[in-house]
Amino acid sequence: GEGIRVTGCSESEGDLWYQFWHKQWRNETGLMSARYFQNESECLWEIDAMCDVLGGQRVAMPPTCKKEKVCGHDRLYTSWSLAPEDACSSFYNAGCEYNNRVMCCDVWEAITREGCTGINETAFNETLAAAIADGTCAVNATKCYGLCPRGSYYATGASCQKCTDCYAEGKFFKTLCTTTVDAVCQPFGDVVSAAQPGQTLVVPQGSYFGPGTCGALVGEGKQIRVEAEANAQFVLIDCGSDGNRHFTVETGARLTVVGIQLLNGGNSMLASGGCLHVSNGSSVTLENTTLSNCAAVSGGAVHVDKAFVSIGSGSEVGAAASER
Repeated sequence: GEGIRVTGCSESEGDLWYQFWHKQWRNETGLMSARYFQNESECLWEIDAMCDVLGGQRVAMPPTCKKEKVCGHDRLYTSWSLAPEDACSSFYNAGCEYNNRVMCCDVWEAITREGCTGINETAFNETLAAAIADGTCAVNATKCYGLCPRGSYYATGASCQKCTDCYAEGKFFKTLCTTTVDAVCQPFGDVVSAAQPGQTLVVPQGSYFGPGTCGALVGEGKQIRVEAEANAQFVLIDCGSDGNRHFTVETGARLTVVGIQLLNGGNSMLASGGCLHVSNGSSVTLENTTLSNCAAVSGGAVHVDKAFVSIGSGSEVGAAASER
């Protein structure tokens, strides 16, 4: 490497790294050039040194020293005992082939915490701040690689895990998958209930189902619009006949639903409004929306109590198990 001053002889690569980390901690080192690949014992030496600098201890076998993969030109880690075509593959190190990129800082943190126990947080934060300042790792996603393919996988330590596809699970994304954290999903009903006054919720093409899909509450005078995304071939909200209706609209609220199929709302035990229950001066407008197979004791598909429902062009209210 460049800029490393070693006092005394180094009989092994591991000992050299031990000295490197201690000198980095004392701000006595420069940057590293491209590195070669390590074997397992050399990797353990390096992690030992790193954990010691951070006031902790190495775990018995850090995942980074097993079979996982990090590119050889980054300046925080060498790579372990793998062929370069594996360690720098597009699967494990998307963007790693570009020499002007370094490891993303959040990935470095994940790998470090997975390899060490008892880290001194002050020492860790100071080391991380120094790494950001001198460009050893990057927080800008366009200037770093995140170990795993962006948007499809996230890093848990040195491993790549597939991101959860919320849409495939019949839910919305509450938060998207990042380089180190999986996506968080949110049911359709919770998304609608949490909508802000005046908000338009655009629903991507697909089927939405499972717990929390139905039972949305629109109240307190809110005005909410729920519409299918442009050119969607279908958007299906399926309650699964679990006894919940799709929407309860009350206390002067206004709900507009556009281009959506509402299916299997309520059941024969639900008191009223299998798909929609509209009351207390509220209103619902349906545009190009279909309600089908909804059931309730009163108002099989729609129950209206001192409120207003407009069924616009292209909308259809299908047969219900019970309707009054």
